[in-house]
Amino acid sequence: MALKPPSEDAVAKAFSILMESLSEENGKRFISGDNSAYEFLPIPDLAHNVDAVRLAKSCMVQKMDLCAARMQHLRNLASPIHQLPLDVLAIILEGFPVWSPSKETTSILDLLEVGRAWREAILNLPQLWTAFPLDIPPNFAPLVLERSKNLPLTITCLPMPVRRYLDLEDGETQERSQIINEIEGVELLPGPLEVALREAERWRTIDFTLSCALYESVEKLLEAPTPALEVLRVAVKYPAFARTMGPFTLSPGSQLKELTLYRVCTSWSSQRFTGLIKLNLGGTNSGPSIKQLLRMLSNSPQLEHLSLESLRPPEYGTSSSSSWSPEPILLDCLQTVKVIRSGNKYISALLSSAQFPRAKSVHLWDGFPGGRTSGLDANIWSVGNEQTAAVLGLSVAIAERRRLNILLEANGINFKNQDSQLQEHFDLIICREDFSNLFPRIEEFLTSWNPIPDVKLEVGVGAPFLSLLPWSPLLRSLHVKGSEHCRKALVELAKQSPSSSLENASWMCPELLEITLEYEAYDQENHSLDIEPLYYLLNQRWSNAGFNAASTPQSISFTWICHSRGFPVMWRLQDELTGILPSFRMVNTPVLDGNPGWLEGSLSHVKIVEVGPRDGLQNEKSIIPTEVKVELIDKLGTTGLKVIESGSFVSPKWVPQMAGTADVLLQIKRKPEVRYPVLVPNLKGMDTLVDLLERHPPPAGSYEPQLTDEIAVFIAASESFSKANINCSIAESIDRLGPVIRLARFKGLRVRGYVSTVITCPYEGPIAPEKVRDVAKALHQIGCYEISLGDTVGTGTPITVENMLSAVTSVVPAEKLAAHMHDTFGMGVVNSLIAVKAGILTVDSSVAGLGGCPYSPGATGNVATEDIVHALHGAGYTTGVDLESLAEIGGWISSQLGRPNSSRVGQALLAKKKREAAAKARETQAGGETIQARL
Repeated sequence: MALKPPSEDAVAKAFSILMESLSEENGKRFISGDNSAYEFLPIPDLAHNVDAVRLAKSCMVQKMDLCAARMQHLRNLASPIHQLPLDVLAIILEGFPVWSPSKETTSILDLLEVGRAWREAILNLPQLWTAFPLDIPPNFAPLVLERSKNLPLTITCLPMPVRRYLDLEDGETQERSQIINEIEGVELLPGPLEVALREAERWRTIDFTLSCALYESVEKLLEAPTPALEVLRVAVKYPAFARTMGPFTLSPGSQLKELTLYRVCTSWSSQRFTGLIKLNLGGTNSGPSIKQLLRMLSNSPQLEHLSLESLRPPEYGTSSSSSWSPEPILLDCLQTVKVIRSGNKYISALLSSAQFPRAKSVHLWDGFPGGRTSGLDANIWSVGNEQTAAVLGLSVAIAERRRLNILLEANGINFKNQDSQLQEHFDLIICREDFSNLFPRIEEFLTSWNPIPDVKLEVGVGAPFLSLLPWSPLLRSLHVKGSEHCRKALVELAKQSPSSSLENASWMCPELLEITLEYEAYDQENHSLDIEPLYYLLNQRWSNAGFNAASTPQSISFTWICHSRGFPVMWRLQDELTGILPSFRMVNTPVLDGNPGWLEGSLSHVKIVEVGPRDGLQNEKSIIPTEVKVELIDKLGTTGLKVIESGSFVSPKWVPQMAGTADVLLQIKRKPEVRYPVLVPNLKGMDTLVDLLERHPPPAGSYEPQLTDEIAVFIAASESFSKANINCSIAESIDRLGPVIRLARFKGLRVRGYVSTVITCPYEGPIAPEKVRDVAKALHQIGCYEISLGDTVGTGTPITVENMLSAVTSVVPAEKLAAHMHDTFGMGVVNSLIAVKAGILTVDSSVAGLGGCPYSPGATGNVATEDIVHALHGAGYTTGVDLESLAEIGGWISSQLGRPNSSRVGQALLAKKKREAAAKARETQAGGETIQARL
């Protein structure tokens, strides 16, 4: 029922009483309830009276809120939930923590204050008190132990002062020594620690996430007598560069069911590490020896989950090929196996000594290129190795031949076998710098199985293309990417098998049924390397007129992917080629990787990479709502832009404007012709992105793209800037990017590289072009398809930009480069045009000139996209971008951020549109007046 408000007289009377009380309390006369009294006050007295009125209002509101809250509380106490039986109430409350330092989290201790009935019920439910946090206030610690009776305890540890280091990443801006000094002052409170130790025999679970400052206290806890302990989880995460904790010695007792240690070392020979159901180890160079690991596995026949991540055995790097006795170990209950970025010998031991026939998910990554592989390949690929066959899915009994997918990339080979019927996923990744000695072993291993698997071989752009000979008896499907690889494949496919005689010729890969050659979008046809070999191959191998045709034309599928502008003769000959091989077809590919001159006329098209949603917004002072970021990206996607950088997986602690990038990727209305790359500064960010992509894949059977298919990494050409930004040298930052790029490419993501401070460093001044050249070359060599050269400070001039570009293009092709100019001194557009004239046909820019660099003092925004597009169109280039729509978006985002529009062209176009609208309105009004006069 709607209530009527009090009368105005009653409100005035209450107001008068409050103000009179204020006057008495303060010994000063304030206005009363007469609404007109303040009109005659002297100006100096107005401020005091305003403060008095506001104080009276706050006191009244506080009193009424408290009264309403008390009445509501009494009303809540009468609700049915307070009459529930204890066992039902226990089920409802079991998810609440005993105590939480956060005011936003309700704990059991908070619920004691709800009312007498709840307090008595909670105090008499011991199962609610079995979690003992070591950061609990000391006065509550005895209460928890008392009320938990004799039930088993779960000991947890995440001290409040350490919480602010949760998002601290390796090498970020602060000095390591400073961070460690701050953390060293953090200690566990002695009260809860001593109380917990008195009840150590009741501990059932230890779950610690801690910082390096707590090592001494935690080691004391871990070595306490814990005979009933079943679950041990200890992870050192703060800061990211913390040293390994331990080794500690676990006291005697019952067998553990779960052992999870990260950056923690123990005496791995403990008898308690038997009967395990979960085993998760990682983050240390002091992992268990091979013998110790195999002993743990052999004594844990019920093991269901095994994970080794970033782990090294003590003998890692030694020349000994085998330091253990491989004995058969049957792990019949093992469901998931994950060994990544760990010692090669762990994988070798697993595949030589362990059998896990029921595993549904197997992911093995045998380390990084350059690691010692002595004896590893011989163990993995020995003929008859049933465990390797099981990992590849070859030992599963099915009616038809298994299909094995093999992806050859720059520094690794990935074996995948996915069977939706059996719900199995097998994944084996081998990292090498040289595969020449490995391929013959793999061929011998695979051909030894009956039936021989059907192999689909995919050769990536950056992979070293080797001879198809080792794959000849296995291949059923071949997918080659990259123009150079495609041309080599044509030559390979036209070869005869070395063992064949002229009378009984046998073609290379005789059982091949699917061929896909995918040329790079910006490449152009070569008559002698493309058309002539293709004609020979089709005529001699698959036409009815050819000698000893390998198969009938109807049994082979041949797909040629290229751009019609780059291969005009091939496209004109399509009907003739189809006449030779009816299944031959050509597919036109969009240009996304580069900007060939033939796209919109000779050397006339420039690709615009819009960096506003990332590089533009990251320097804003206020936090931008996610919905604004999403709307900005969606609006930009309607202008003809083909690349829109959408965010960054960087710690929100250091760049809070980039928080919520995952939500942005999930909410934007993705267009199939637009790429949405994201910045990934380190391996932690890469892991976060991979996890997001795995949790949100495209719908099965759909043609929808994944959330993103491209990442960007960055590096500086200045040592001082590198140390200020990511706290490491240039060489160290290149080493750190290696694992990020390799993981991205294994996950099918393209990688773009940024080089900052290519002209001037805010700390050390001008940068030599040779430094920029060397850094750009390094990015190109480790797998970046495009390198963006950034004038971070914006001090570049046509001369300095030309000198820098001359040095870089001597080692990296111009079509692999992009210009990223800032407009601090008003030279951004000019410098971008200089780069375009030098053959660099990709330009980075930001709508409305948003941006800057948080680590470059004084650097203003990026060059405005509106200004760049206007200048390029005026110079005769095409961009495919609608300038007027772009100007509207620039005005909109500027108003959303409460900042002026930094685009001169955008301001001019918006002002022109405003004038035209005003003129049209005047004409409409004048016309109306004329009609009215005539009437």
